[in-house]
Amino acid sequence: MLSRIALARAALLRRSRGGVSALALAGNAGGVGVRLRTQPVPALRQHTRMLFNTYRRRVEHDRKTGVWQSQRLPIIAAILTTTLGLLLVLYGYTTYHQWSLRTLHNFPPSVAKELRRALYYSRSPSDTVSYNPKEAIRHFVAALELAQEEGMHPLSREVTGIKIEVARVCEVCGRRDKAVEVLREVWSGLRHGVEVWDRKVEAGEEVIRPSSTVGKERARQDAAPLLAAEEPAQPHPQPEQQNTWSLELERNALLRRYVETGIKLGSLLLSDWGADTEDASGMGQKHRLQEGERVLEVTTEAIIRQQRRHENMLSKFAEERLKEGHKEGVPDPVAEIARGTSLMRMWGIGGEDEDEVPRSSVNYGWLTPVEMAAAFEVLATHYLSTSRPSLAAPLLMHAVHTIYPEQQTSPHQILSGSPSDTVTLCRAAHLMNSLSAALAELPSDPSPPSASSSPADAAVFWSTLSRSLTSPGPATPAGVRRVLEREEECVQARITAGLNLAELRLRKGEVQGAREGFGKAAEEARRVRWEEGVVRGKEGVERCRGE
Repeated sequence: MLSRIALARAALLRRSRGGVSALALAGNAGGVGVRLRTQPVPALRQHTRMLFNTYRRRVEHDRKTGVWQSQRLPIIAAILTTTLGLLLVLYGYTTYHQWSLRTLHNFPPSVAKELRRALYYSRSPSDTVSYNPKEAIRHFVAALELAQEEGMHPLSREVTGIKIEVARVCEVCGRRDKAVEVLREVWSGLRHGVEVWDRKVEAGEEVIRPSSTVGKERARQDAAPLLAAEEPAQPHPQPEQQNTWSLELERNALLRRYVETGIKLGSLLLSDWGADTEDASGMGQKHRLQEGERVLEVTTEAIIRQQRRHENMLSKFAEERLKEGHKEGVPDPVAEIARGTSLMRMWGIGGEDEDEVPRSSVNYGWLTPVEMAAAFEVLATHYLSTSRPSLAAPLLMHAVHTIYPEQQTSPHQILSGSPSDTVTLCRAAHLMNSLSAALAELPSDPSPPSASSSPADAAVFWSTLSRSLTSPGPATPAGVRRVLEREEECVQARITAGLNLAELRLRKGEVQGAREGFGKAAEEARRVRWEEGVVRGKEGVERCRGE
């Protein structure tokens, strides 16, 4: 009997802890037996019911004591405030959506929808969840078809940008041959567009501008009430303004896309594809390299022609200003040309200081001097890699003078200028190092009596100039010194100049000076953790020991 009572008490204790829901006691013929049947207890339901009962009792108590009547107004005010906040958030979201449709991009809604899907699938290959190049290209092609149906200009920045993005996706996924096909089509179309543009302008015919505004016009139609309240009507530009600068700026934008596409196409054709890609593309390596070189040469010629065109337009514009007479508060055109002021700045486009305005904020602007110099450097580097320094040296010289024209202030005086000018100077120093390497590779024929220096002396001059420009002195301002010591391109240009000078000394037979130069450059490269400079310095020291 005591054992039954003890077992029953233990079962009830276990049930109180949530482990037992029922207790069945049964006896058998020969003695006493206990059988326990258990099932899980919904503890969360019991806890919820307990909280609900507690809240209900509290509400009833507050109602009886009158506390509920005193808190009615604060509760209603809280509900109204929450509702008003939600309505404001909804209004702000819809307003931002309408604003983004008409300002952030220039695509119709149908095209923008396909582009969003394409960009989702064309993310980085490391994103294994969404990366799918086949789906990305399918949506890009659908966006191009919809853009054609919507009437977007085939040479506009938006349509050509979609095609260039298709080429990028093809290149990333290993189909360089398809990327070349797309870029070749875009480049040829832009080239034909520039030719047709010039021909129609010279003949005085109407030009269909490639600046597509279909998306913005469609967004404006969808948000007409909002725009009527926010944007006042803008007066139409006068025909004289259209003829003076508007057409020229849009031509610059078209030619800029042509140049950028040509540089990308040429660089892709000249890159190393690998044996597998060469066999799959069906394009021989020799033919591919010849086509890449031709594309870069044609693109470089287009840049030089545009430079001359701008210079002629500057001269013509200055003559017109001189005929009108110099007015108070208006910059002197002769002084502006001497400073190398661009045509857009003289026309008042691009802000007070053009150098401080990002290129993306200047609508349909031409290439900056640094960008033109970089385009020249691409072709010059290819000439150097194919052992043609006689073709690379003039291009690099032209690139240096593009950044710093001969009539402009000497680069030596830039060291007392702003840090932004110092970054440009470091870019020029990098070009000077490449120019020095190209001049050092020229044949050392005996110079004629009228020649002032040999190619080797010219190489020493440019390397020395590059190192002196990128080496801070005692009188260098703190901001410029910080850029020269921390900017990667400035540090690498200084080390490269030291390596070039050591190489030139070794060729002249000055082994001791060359060894010191290589060692100093290697130590400086090791200090800034530039592996390529360290390797070149060590190799130079080893060659000096072998002499």
